[in-house]
Amino acid sequence: MTKTKIIYNLMYRLSQGEKLSVNTLLADEFDISTKTLRRHLDEIREDYSDIVTVEKKSSANHQRKSYIYRAINPREDLATTLKFFLENRTDLGWVLQLLQEKDSTLATDGKYSEEIKKLISQESDVFIFKSTPFEILDSKHQKIFSQLKSAIKNSLYRTIIYNYMSKEVLIDTKCLKLIFTQNNWYLAIEDSNETFRLLRVSFIDEIKLSSDKSSYHKSKLEKYEKHYQNIQNAMTLYNKPIQKALCKASPRVAIYFKEHMKPFFSSQRYIKINSDGSLEFELSYTQPIEILPFIKQWLPDIKVLEPSSLVDVLKQDILKASQDYIDKGQ
Repeated sequence: MTKTKIIYNLMYRLSQGEKLSVNTLLADEFDISTKTLRRHLDEIREDYSDIVTVEKKSSANHQRKSYIYRAINPREDLATTLKFFLENRTDLGWVLQLLQEKDSTLATDGKYSEEIKKLISQESDVFIFKSTPFEILDSKHQKIFSQLKSAIKNSLYRTIIYNYMSKEVLIDTKCLKLIFTQNNWYLAIEDSNETFRLLRVSFIDEIKLSSDKSSYHKSKLEKYEKHYQNIQNAMTLYNKPIQKALCKASPRVAIYFKEHMKPFFSSQRYIKINSDGSLEFELSYTQPIEILPFIKQWLPDIKVLEPSSLVDVLKQDILKASQDYIDKGQ
């Protein structure tokens, strides 16, 4: 995870009232050292000295003191944080990422919606947003979204009525995380068979109280933390071997895949530029459908070089599509 994304995550947690300390558990979540974590937290405190403070806290034996970072007035200071970024930073993606991945209701409901809209509209003479930075849920699914947030925060079991292709009743489900990817909200769950799944929120018909009124132990679900960081889209599978695809971009589109360009996938890695102007890059995937739709969008300018198994799947898809057109005389 990049430094920018780590700081975004830390800032959001502070804005939600979390008290953060420098510890190995938090550092491991971002795959950084505790020294780097402390540096990031100190940087946030320096940039936001008026709204972020640090306190010393003695350990039980009084031999060591830890430093606790917290927002002074978490929710009240959110608009201040957004205003700072809009006025002083070029990476407005922070605003969009906050709305996308964390809490879409900030821009649609409550006392902060008008404040945020006003801040963004003040920049309307400079910026135009042609795509919606979050999925707009109807009133029914806004209610479901709120119910899911509550279940996740309190580690509660829920019965979920899910209607994708066919109706499914998921009993005693652990609601783990709300994840925004590919412009849609998904719910990460562990079902009663201890299977990890992603459910599209807009396909959830109803949330019911579970027969199990207890709270599940979060410590048992720490095994998913690394997977959350590796999710590229809704097709990323849990606990499956990660494969590497070597791809080549033609000279015509190579510029979009150069090292300094924004990657299309979190796993995307630049390899080299060839003498003919083509460019080679690498993608990771857990199943072909995770990356093949993207590759098909770029045909014939993107070619899969290896593995041969992925090349074969792509060939079959292309041949089937071609045959369908031939059979229909198109």
